[in-house]
Amino acid sequence: MGEGKTAVIAPLTTMLLIQYGNPEFLIRHVMPESLVPQSTRIMTNIFSQIDANLLTTKIQIISD
Repeated sequence: MGEGKTAVIAPLTTMLLIQYGNPEFLIRHVMPESLVPQSTRIMTNIFSQIDANLLTTKIQIISD
C-alpha cells in the first residue's frame, strides 16, 4: 500500500510499452474494481500532459 504502483509504476511501464513495444498489441491494466476510479484519474492526468503525437496506441483501463 502506498508504494507508488498506480501513480508511478503503471504510467511508466505504459509509456515504455507505447514507445518500445509492438504497436499491434493493446496495453491493458488489470486491477480490482475499487482501484478503477483512482487509476483512471491518474492515467488521464498523466497522459493528458503528454503530446498526443507521442502516443501511437490506445490506452485502455479494464477492471476484472
